[in-house]
Amino acid sequence: MKSMKKAVYILMILIMAYMCTGCQSELLFTEITNKECLPYETTIVPLKSVDEMIGAFSVSGERAYISTLDDKSKLQDYIVNMNDWSVTSVKNSELGEDDWCFLRTVDAEGNIVMMVRKNNTVEGMEHSIVVTKFKPDGEILLQKDITSWITQVDFSEGDMGDVVAVKIGKKGDLIIIMKHQGIVLDSEYEKPQYIELDKGTIQSAAYMKNGKVVCGIEQEKNYYLQVCNPENGRWEKQADFNNGDFDQLYDRTLLDGADYDFYYKDEYAIYGFDMKSEEYIKVVDYKQSGITAELGERYYIRPIEGNRMLGLIVPTEGAEFRLYTPREK
Repeated sequence: MKSMKKAVYILMILIMAYMCTGCQSELLFTEITNKECLPYETTIVPLKSVDEMIGAFSVSGERAYISTLDDKSKLQDYIVNMNDWSVTSVKNSELGEDDWCFLRTVDAEGNIVMMVRKNNTVEGMEHSIVVTKFKPDGEILLQKDITSWITQVDFSEGDMGDVVAVKIGKKGDLIIIMKHQGIVLDSEYEKPQYIELDKGTIQSAAYMKNGKVVCGIEQEKNYYLQVCNPENGRWEKQADFNNGDFDQLYDRTLLDGADYDFYYKDEYAIYGFDMKSEEYIKVVDYKQSGITAELGERYYIRPIEGNRMLGLIVPTEGAEFRLYTPREK
């Protein structure tokens, strides 16, 4: 009898331990509706030295990184310093004509980090994945072939394959988010740590200002958000996303954190999310805030610190930055 009671007691302890460690806490975001979106002052900065077609755009601190393609399919990248709007041409000899780049961005020190799929560089393999960190003048600081660690990449669906997003962590680590898995490499692009997703498919991902990554996941036509902690390799808090306002998640729907932990973007507005208070607010209403693009223009927009927005307008001829700064009514 005593042994039976002891067994039941141990079983209860194990169940409680599983409940504490194996389950993620649920979030229920509520909207802040008592604040109106502020109108924005607009500063237009023509990119006179950039006349190629722009294919990629990212922001890191006070630097913007743009990648271009000319009419002869030649790639050229630039760094724009937002303090004085100076443009620096990036010398890059690492990207071949048939290569495909998953990531081109600038880190906190102003170095460029590229993750590239190279064709036929390894005997017996169709592709290899190489990460390179280099200075704008072309000096290579670090380069690693990480092909053996990227085991779930499927290129049958297009150039990006199963890769959803690639982020640079606070310590220079590389965070690779794929449809069913996350991989974290250290600052030397070694020691891979795998973070498996049991159910669903990751559709979008954003780097949060606390160093974690929020992923938008689809499971049986339902959407939810879940936080991934790269430091311990665990999934943490999750939140339902089918609440009437947000019913879609796709590539680049989630934006990296700045003043808010992360952002959600649709065709009408940008919303800022705060994990601690479990609240979100409409930060920018495009129409109300005066942020618009003309018909035929491609438009990129990214939140940056100071409640500002950096827009990149790509019309048929010439490109320009638009810096949006909120002003009190």
